[in-house]
Amino acid sequence: MSKRRRAWPYLYASKAINRGDKVLVRFPITTAAAQSSANPIPGGAVVTRRWLEITTPYSAGTTITLGQTGSATLLMGTADSSPTDAVVGPDPSNVYDSHTPTQWGTSALALLVTVAGAPAAGAGFAAAEYYLPLA
Repeated sequence: MSKRRRAWPYLYASKAINRGDKVLVRFPITTAAAQSSANPIPGGAVVTRRWLEITTPYSAGTTITLGQTGSATLLMGTADSSPTDAVVGPDPSNVYDSHTPTQWGTSALALLVTVAGAPAAGAGFAAAEYYLPLA
């Protein structure tokens, strides 16, 4: 039996998108205090899912938020993840996600990750799934 690649049901933000398309912004995160996606989420978008995938636990005292410039906790506050927890399970990562639809606002802005606590260790990925409404 051959392995088949899983087809993603959305487009990556680096591609041309149309209204109604589900789009993914995902990028690696480190211990840096502020990290932003290379591609912005457009004004008028609705973020339908956001998540942090921690692949290497962060140092004790670390907190992480997910949002945008001017609203660093728009998508995920410090209480929404435990980035210092040991990574467990057959898939070596801890995933913290939410499926609450959130209006992005009127400006195109990068997805912003804020890492507080000056960690010496830690790594993972930040992601958001969004769409532009049809009307």
